[in-house]
Amino acid sequence: MSQQNKAIVRRYFEEAWVQGKLDVLDEILTPDFSLQGPPFKPYTGIEAAKKDLEISQSGYKDTQVNIKGIIAEGDIVAVWFTFTGTHTGETLGIPPSGKKVTISGLVWFRLANGKIAEAFFGMDSLGWCQEVGLVPQMEKLFAGEAPFL
Repeated sequence: MSQQNKAIVRRYFEEAWVQGKLDVLDEILTPDFSLQGPPFKPYTGIEAAKKDLEISQSGYKDTQVNIKGIIAEGDIVAVWFTFTGTHTGETLGIPPSGKKVTISGLVWFRLANGKIAEAFFGMDSLGWCQEVGLVPQMEKLFAGEAPFL
C-alpha cells in the first residue's frame, strides 16, 4: 500500500505540477480534497485544485519539481521537494521578476481509498520572496552589512 500511495503522490507532482495535466487530478484526488499551508489560501475540491495549479503554472516557465525524499506509512505520504522555474508571470499578486527561483518545501498528504484526500504544505516563502526581489537577502544581515547593525 505504501508504494502505491507514493506512486499516486508522484503523479501529483510529475503529471499535474510539471506536465500541466490537470485532468489527472480527477483520477488522483478525492472530490472533497483539501489543501492548506502557507502561502496558499486553504481550499477544498478538485476544481479549486485545478484553478490553483493553473494560477501557479501561469507564473513560471521551465518548471521542475525534484522529489528529494518521500516516506510513506499507512495512509500518510510525506514529501521533501524542490521546485524550480523562471518567474515569468504574476504569482500571488507579485509581478514577474524574470528570475530563476528555487523553492524548497515539505508536504504531507493523506490518502483515502487510493486517492489524495488532504495536503498540508510548508514552503520556504521567505526564500521565494528574496529570490524574486521582494525582501533583501538575509545574508547581508548576518554579514553585518545591514545599515542598522
